[in-house]
Amino acid sequence: MKKIGISILGNRIGPVFDVSGSLLVLEIGNKSIISRKIKTLDAHDMNLKFNTMKMLGIDLLICGAISRRFQYKAQEYGIDLISFICGNIEDVIDSFLSEKPLNQFFSMPGCSRRNEEIKQSHSK
Repeated sequence: MKKIGISILGNRIGPVFDVSGSLLVLEIGNKSIISRKIKTLDAHDMNLKFNTMKMLGIDLLICGAISRRFQYKAQEYGIDLISFICGNIEDVIDSFLSEKPLNQFFSMPGCSRRNEEIKQSHSK
């Protein structure tokens, strides 16, 4: 099983993770959702935000824009990252479960090159 955290705002991916206060937590097994819940994150305290995600057992974070400082913190906590994603939450989840590349279909406008850089830095 894998736990996915998705930064949300309403029914869409939250535009900026650094100030996001809501996280959709999905427990995934055999390419399907086992459990789903929304958790509140501290929108202003980076350490508290990542401590909460660590306590929740988040393995992967899917989010909108994210600063390098927060990217490094995710890496420090061992949380994989798919960032600079936008769109309807259900569409993103469906694509993720179907193993479609989120960066190809849901990249924030102007961020496709940025996604490639991040993906390359995580594959090293």
